[in-house]
Amino acid sequence: MGKPDFDAVVDWIYEAASAEDMLPSALRRLTEHLGAFDTHLQILPKRPNARPACFRAGRFNPEAFDVYERHYRSCDDTLRLMVPPGEAVSSERQLGEGVVRRSEYHNDFLIPQGGRHVLDVHVLETDASDVRMAVHRSVRQGGFDRDEMARIRPVIPHLQRAVRLYRRFLQVAQARRQGEPALDRLAFGLVACEGDRRILAMNVTAERIVAARDGLEAHRGILLAESSDDDAQLHRRLVDAAKLGRGGAMRVRRPSGRESWRVLVGTQRPESQPILTDREIPAAIVMVAEHEELPEAAGPAR
Repeated sequence: MGKPDFDAVVDWIYEAASAEDMLPSALRRLTEHLGAFDTHLQILPKRPNARPACFRAGRFNPEAFDVYERHYRSCDDTLRLMVPPGEAVSSERQLGEGVVRRSEYHNDFLIPQGGRHVLDVHVLETDASDVRMAVHRSVRQGGFDRDEMARIRPVIPHLQRAVRLYRRFLQVAQARRQGEPALDRLAFGLVACEGDRRILAMNVTAERIVAARDGLEAHRGILLAESSDDDAQLHRRLVDAAKLGRGGAMRVRRPSGRESWRVLVGTQRPESQPILTDREIPAAIVMVAEHEELPEAAGPAR
């Protein structure tokens, strides 16, 4: 089987955003796309004592990560890399080949498992969490050259949007387990739509947002943006969600001059429980917030 192409990888990333159990499959396809050995994604909350969410795919022994946490994390030189959010760096390029060859982490942890070369990707950092991904290659596969590092960069914006969608869906899942009133207490608007923008249902927060007609409105049951440019983009996002299963992110300007709405468009898996409506799975779920970051959600999506 050949390497998955870029579009296929992106499709899997967005599908995993609304279904936690799909994350290993998405990471496996990303690993294959990058010609790598193993990929490890961590969502690290900044709250004291909060547990990180860790997902991996590849050929490392899963039990080895317990050993890593107990000992090798403290001598992992790659953690010293100062990688800006949205960027990827090779450990050899940043630390130097000499440092890597003398590293206990590389010699005693990575190489015995078949690893050797590490690409550190700083996916996203917010007030609430830090999201990092490590892509590993074996000695035989060789290091990451410039062309191969360039292959990961177009994927990073999609990872960023998918992580934001994943966290929103966690909050929705948590609220849904608590009953319908909890969906109305969410700090962000939630709209279930068809691909043609027909609104199926909204939570109370979304109803307030569209009723104010400050950038977004509901006209004859259709979700619209005030600005023609924003409206065209919103339409494209919903069409992509309905036809391709892809999520997306955008901002919607507000005539009042207040901060733009942050809009995320996601999809649900066909076998999942419909959000907001018990009649049908909506083609798209639109999430609208005034700020980029919302409170951290607890518990896995179900």
